[in-house]
Amino acid sequence: MSQLENVINLKQDLAELLNKVQHHSCQKGYCQVNKNSQRKCRFNFPKPLVEESFIKIDNANDIEFNSKRNDENLNKFNPYIILNWRANMDIAPVLSKTALVNYLEKYVSKSEPKSKSLVEILNEIANTNCKSVKSVIQKVFIKSCTQRDYSAQEVGHFIMSEKYVSSSRAFVNVFLPKNDEWVMIEDDNKKGLSIVEKYMQRSNYFDKKIENFLTCHCNGVPKGQA
Repeated sequence: MSQLENVINLKQDLAELLNKVQHHSCQKGYCQVNKNSQRKCRFNFPKPLVEESFIKIDNANDIEFNSKRNDENLNKFNPYIILNWRANMDIAPVLSKTALVNYLEKYVSKSEPKSKSLVEILNEIANTNCKSVKSVIQKVFIKSCTQRDYSAQEVGHFIMSEKYVSSSRAFVNVFLPKNDEWVMIEDDNKKGLSIVEKYMQRSNYFDKKIENFLTCHCNGVPKGQA
């Protein structure tokens, strides 16, 4: 059931929602930067009031959407989307396929800022009571390989049971528990060939694909054809 079904006054609900999640507040260390000896917001807040929404092209030939605004610290929004989303949002025009791909690539490939660098890990371990260089290197290797941050994209894929990686190439998983296959023969000093060795020594009867070879091998093929 949608949350909007329980809302009696949409305009009042929208106003309260905008004041709660869409009102920008400048903070030192987050959006305030020093420009020409002055501290300014990197998102250009506060912004001028706008009576009617419009689209313009800035000095870098980028298309910018300016929504109707009666508050200089109100961020851009779409009323229908934010009423259903119930959280902070932004809106911008995407007029080409290239712009869409660039926008998606920016966020999908965004690195995790909380991950420690190799130098930080090395400094932490070096300050402990490590008796040798070998011990330090071992601890750096173990710690750098076992600890990492999970990105929001990865968590979203996990919750929705989506594949982490997609590829146009099809892969077949083959279970090979042992490299050798031992068989009962009279001479104790001889052994049978593993399934990989049999594939490498296969005759021209078999297709080049290993999955076809394994299917025939598992189902049983006459000795004259194997």
